[in-house]
Amino acid sequence: MKMKMDYITDPGLETERIEFTVLEDCNLMYFLVSDSSYRHEKYISNHVLQTHWFQPCDVRQHDHVILYTRKGQDTVQRKGHNFIYTFYRNLENPVWASRDAAVLFELSGWRTLHKDTPPPAPKKNWLAALFSKKTTRKTKPVVTPS
Repeated sequence: MKMKMDYITDPGLETERIEFTVLEDCNLMYFLVSDSSYRHEKYISNHVLQTHWFQPCDVRQHDHVILYTRKGQDTVQRKGHNFIYTFYRNLENPVWASRDAAVLFELSGWRTLHKDTPPPAPKKNWLAALFSKKTTRKTKPVVTPS
């Protein structure tokens, strides 16, 4: 992964956040973070809850990314040779008081499909086409004893 989660801190709507460190130069649009819970002490649930998909933003190795739960205005601050990118999920309620785990997804790509996209035109009915063709049966050669 090109980015890692450092920690979740300060549960409560105004202060709670997840902090990340960028490990390799990348674009944040390839990352999603979701909250989940544990179904067992070692395994997270496959129930993906609220998800935040980062906006397109080039980041560099050693930059920091902070994702707050509350409403706010995204900002970028320079700190030495690196940057701190602060984003907001714009949620009305705290997340980390009731959730146990954050899951970071790194995507290699995606496609979108609008719900109103019509299906493709039907192709020729392959089943009917299969039975409508005349098939020639190969007959076995007759072998007569000499």
